[in-house]
Amino acid sequence: MQTVSGPSGLSAPAGPPPALATSRPPTAYRRLDGLFDVELVPGPDGDLRGPRSGTPMDAHGLAELVQRTGGAGDDVRIVMAGAGRHAAVFAELAGLLGRDVLITPAGGETRWPSGRADAAPSLDAATPVDAATACPADWRVVQPPAMATDLPGWYDTSDGVVRERTGTVTLPLPGGLMLATRADFVARRAAAATLLPGHAELTTIGAAVRAGGFVVGDYAGGHEVADGRRLAASLAELPLYGTEVRMWIAWPADRDEQERLDRNLRNFAETTGAIVWAPAPEATTEVLDGCRDLSVSARDGRPATWRVYSPTLAGIPRFESDADGRLSPAGELLTRSTDGVPLISVPPDRWRAARHWYAEVAPRGGLFAVDLTVLPDGRWAVQHAGSGPHVLGPREFQRVLRSTGWRGEDLMLLASYPAGAGQGLRRHGRWLADDLGAGIWVLPAETDIAVRNGIPRALDRQGRPVAWERLADGDSAHWRSADGILLPADVRPDGSRSTEGQGPVRRTSEVVPDPAPAATGRDGSECDPDAAPNDPLTGEKPPVERALAGGPVPSRNPFPMPPTGSTPRLHSARSRLKHGIYWLADRPRVNADPIDLYVICGATPDQVAEDGLPTPHLFAVGLLRPPAPDSLRPGENLVRVRVGEAGAVDLSSIDVHVPPTLQLLLSGWGESYLLPGGLLERTRLLAGYLTDPAGGYRPGPEFGGEQPLRLRCRGARHGIDGLPADVPRWPRAADTTAYALLPGSRVAAAGGALAMLSGKPRPKAGHRLLQLRVPRRRAIDVRAVTAQLAELSSVLSCAGALNGEKIELILPARDYDTVTVLQVLAPGRLSWRSVPGSGGVPLTDFLASDGGTAAGASAAR
Repeated sequence: MQTVSGPSGLSAPAGPPPALATSRPPTAYRRLDGLFDVELVPGPDGDLRGPRSGTPMDAHGLAELVQRTGGAGDDVRIVMAGAGRHAAVFAELAGLLGRDVLITPAGGETRWPSGRADAAPSLDAATPVDAATACPADWRVVQPPAMATDLPGWYDTSDGVVRERTGTVTLPLPGGLMLATRADFVARRAAAATLLPGHAELTTIGAAVRAGGFVVGDYAGGHEVADGRRLAASLAELPLYGTEVRMWIAWPADRDEQERLDRNLRNFAETTGAIVWAPAPEATTEVLDGCRDLSVSARDGRPATWRVYSPTLAGIPRFESDADGRLSPAGELLTRSTDGVPLISVPPDRWRAARHWYAEVAPRGGLFAVDLTVLPDGRWAVQHAGSGPHVLGPREFQRVLRSTGWRGEDLMLLASYPAGAGQGLRRHGRWLADDLGAGIWVLPAETDIAVRNGIPRALDRQGRPVAWERLADGDSAHWRSADGILLPADVRPDGSRSTEGQGPVRRTSEVVPDPAPAATGRDGSECDPDAAPNDPLTGEKPPVERALAGGPVPSRNPFPMPPTGSTPRLHSARSRLKHGIYWLADRPRVNADPIDLYVICGATPDQVAEDGLPTPHLFAVGLLRPPAPDSLRPGENLVRVRVGEAGAVDLSSIDVHVPPTLQLLLSGWGESYLLPGGLLERTRLLAGYLTDPAGGYRPGPEFGGEQPLRLRCRGARHGIDGLPADVPRWPRAADTTAYALLPGSRVAAAGGALAMLSGKPRPKAGHRLLQLRVPRRRAIDVRAVTAQLAELSSVLSCAGALNGEKIELILPARDYDTVTVLQVLAPGRLSWRSVPGSGGVPLTDFLASDGGTAAGASAAR
């Protein structure tokens, strides 16, 4: 038994707790391997002290004691009555040690049964007992806050007794197992908890790789590096024969070890009779945000592919790599469509129940209706032939939407779902909305649909209208919910349109539904239209019939369409081009002659000439033919540019798959060319065209071909104004510690951003210092961005200014919830000192708390 003593400074509950009796441990007892026992007693002021020391103890003092006296790397058991009253201190201790801490409940006492010193641990172990009832209680396992999960610990703590486990160290994964050792148990447990259930026909195996083999640990504390056959034997409890297995592993850097791992994967496939999938060499396996499924990515963050290992006589794999770097069913995607709901991918029973009102929904310009499968945890999924539902990733979602006619409109999800799935549905939907750059409207939980005059109305189970919920952030909404119906944002309560609104203009191609004789509910029952509640704003009937089913049809365009350009001759670039696009070949096929193209801009032509083309990308897209005016979003216009020789890139020369963002920009526009930021000095502005409300283009300013086209970094998903979307991220390989001063440097960003440092700065009076754990690729590396944009003179950004202010790293607000505050430091005389009881919380919670609000407001804007 170790007795504690250490420095002062404990932050403890006010006042002494009620006294609890505890029996002292026997003079000699058998210690459990890997478990470090610390005996404590409550002090007179409610603090923590050693039984023979009058000095109060805090988490840092306890951690120093454990490490100094031989407990480094062990779990810690606190032998103390009512230790649960000091849970915050022990949570901080767990975070400092990176190990679990076992404590008694707040109202528990520790009892030691009598017995011989050589008795078995299960017969001679400490047991928590409820002080009020004298009944046995369970040990409370406090995990490190930054890696806390619902998964079990290293020891079995059932029935109030701490027992050693035996056999191979495994952690449960949804549909699989994670192998671990004593050294990496806590980290692998935290990683395992991030994964949600994947496809039901796919088994997941996680393992560390060393020297080209798989690391298999045992609960005795040892481990071995196993080959493919030995790994199969260790996983004998899993029925793998005839299945498909994906390996959650990382490839070694050494070439010989890579070849050894390749052989071991083939042997594992042959031994188990399973088709085995592993990430391609040089790729990293990670849990994809939002959908919480495994994906593989290249070093630059782009999606990578999986490599298949098929045993002899195996059939055709049922999965394949998709655009998100995940494994998706190779079977046909099952979708249906109607005029008003272009994308439907739902189970058969849902289709049978809703097909009658699907057909009644009418198309609406600027709003794209979909109905998808919602899993029990709330994630969005689609149906595949012969394999059931599969969770959607952002790039695959874009591909499916584009294939069904989506052109950037807001989405309206018609799916109903139980209340328990609401949080997951919103979290996944926000993530998809961020990647799409469009708003997504969803129903509240436990809501039905009734279709009236072709318009879906949201009703609760009592038939009362309820408001739709919008999941997108940032851009102003083009739609609003009123009386259970989505109306254009520029429609007034009386049904007229506001000339100042930003809502979508009705297209001439929009289908105007005839008044329906009756509305129908989800269950097929007829609803009385006259029973619908009056408009809550005017007291009259809802204005959607006046706003959407009536009114004049826009007149024909009085202005002629701009001329179409001529297709240029193409050839390979004669020398390497510094175009600034990492996924583009150094010598792509480019135009051999000058060419006139059209660029869509989210600003007026004069603003483009003065401030640059607002875009989150390091390129623009030039169109040979001007697009139809009604295909543009509100506020979008055209500029015509002349591109000199070798300034426009033929897309067929791209030597990798076209990035999803570029696919989205190109879809439906006809013959298009890429205008990279590094080649824009060859592009000159000729003229501008303003989108007319009547549906055509009004001639705008003439520029004469003397002014170059420049790009203005704006609108990137990360929210940092002045930085492009495709920026170097930090840390590149694994979770890393960073620091943030509060108050700190200001960063202009939508929703906020936090300036960070990679190293600990000198103490600064009037400031606090946050020590943060930052997950892989969450922060933006300002120095790397500055170097990336240094030679792109036509790209206007704030990278140079940020670097000049000595801002090293930026954490966007959308990633706050992934970062953990390890500890808060206050300036001391010569160094920073820890603020007791302040660590182990998510950054979002810290900034929202009383202690973080003032400082956070000044550091994140």
